[in-house]
Amino acid sequence: MIRRLFFLFCFILTASLVASYDFPAPGGKITSSFGSMGKGQFCTGIEIQTGDVLASEDGEVLFLGDDFIALAHEDSILTLYSDVEASDMLSRNIYVKKGQNIGRTRAGTLAFAVYDLEMQQYINPLLMTETVKKSELPKIKGISFDGDQDSLSVYVDDKGFTGLYRIHVSIDGKVVSTLGFRTIKRSGDDLLLDSGSFEYGKLYGRQGAFTFSGIGLKQGNNNVDIIVEDFYGKKAVFHGRITV
Repeated sequence: MIRRLFFLFCFILTASLVASYDFPAPGGKITSSFGSMGKGQFCTGIEIQTGDVLASEDGEVLFLGDDFIALAHEDSILTLYSDVEASDMLSRNIYVKKGQNIGRTRAGTLAFAVYDLEMQQYINPLLMTETVKKSELPKIKGISFDGDQDSLSVYVDDKGFTGLYRIHVSIDGKVVSTLGFRTIKRSGDDLLLDSGSFEYGKLYGRQGAFTFSGIGLKQGNNNVDIIVEDFYGKKAVFHGRITV
């Protein structure tokens, strides 16, 4: 049902760094996880044993059905609540606040999904809510440049990526490439990040690095900054210099 309804939502909102979302069922028990369910099935959200359902973030009621609520948020994100009987106070196009009660589950289980309109992909709801709060910024160990391929390799520590990040490559103060680790799509039996060349769970290429292609450097010294931002706005910068 959720997939059919997405065809109603083909519009783009102003994109920005994702806001901080709350778990829609505090104290609820997760009974089904995001990702592969086997036998060719793909779980686009999570299921939570709960009664009351709360708005995960401030937003507008985009769709209101018999057992389905869709909220649109100001960062190209939709939060989707299925198997829910909407509150009597709820109506289409009204604005709700984060944490506001929007309904109650019909049979004790909420199906909760998050969709990125900009990338047109589902997002793991746990990365939007609880898990990301405990994550640490990945540490950059170094960089190298392959002039024949115009590619910049960024080497990371063994902890890797445990949350949602954006990695910016800045050359002499100008951002020339960005990789976002926030959305996931399916390709066969694999889950891919929003950049199709990176497999979720296999983010590292050769020697524990991931590579940005099409990076042009000038002859001489180039000041290269690798800027890591997390979901909540924390930032770390690795300063390097490459001589061509």
